[in-house]
Amino acid sequence: MKKELFALAILSLLSFSCSTKENVEVEDTQITSNSKAVTERHEYWPLENEMTREDTILRLDDQYHISMITHSLNDSSAVYTMTDDMGEIIVHAHNRETTIEILKNQKPFIKTVLNRNIFSGRDKELRHSGASFLRYGNGEFHFVVDACVPDSDVCDAAEVAVDQKGQVRVIRYIEQEEETED
Repeated sequence: MKKELFALAILSLLSFSCSTKENVEVEDTQITSNSKAVTERHEYWPLENEMTREDTILRLDDQYHISMITHSLNDSSAVYTMTDDMGEIIVHAHNRETTIEILKNQKPFIKTVLNRNIFSGRDKELRHSGASFLRYGNGEFHFVVDACVPDSDVCDAAEVAVDQKGQVRVIRYIEQEEETED
């Protein structure tokens, strides 16, 4: 029993020291099923306190102040599996969301949230990365919303419109080639 605990402690220390991220927490979990002991490795992203803010002033017949704040939910609920040199590891990343607040003539007008739900039905590992204001047209505010698979270069983008009631609808999904041409 002592040898098994010692081996488990050494394995935990090795998997923690081999991690490529700073402050990443890795834990081993033993699961017994059908008289076989299986070790699962879990990696948890550190808490993210960084927020990104983008402000845009739009002068039409009325003046609009568009404020977008993107932040991490620090929820560790974006779970996916990856493989490193020690085998499979279950990674717990964080979801993000962008809160959009629009003032019309310095008075609250629209408040809505953009998140990974915009990409439902697409790659299930996509996580919201951020958003930026694109244009105003037909009484709607248009934004480009980005989502990526954590720890990869696989990304997707969508153009969405927010109406004057704060309802979000997807206009189109933007292909990566199209994005790089602009």
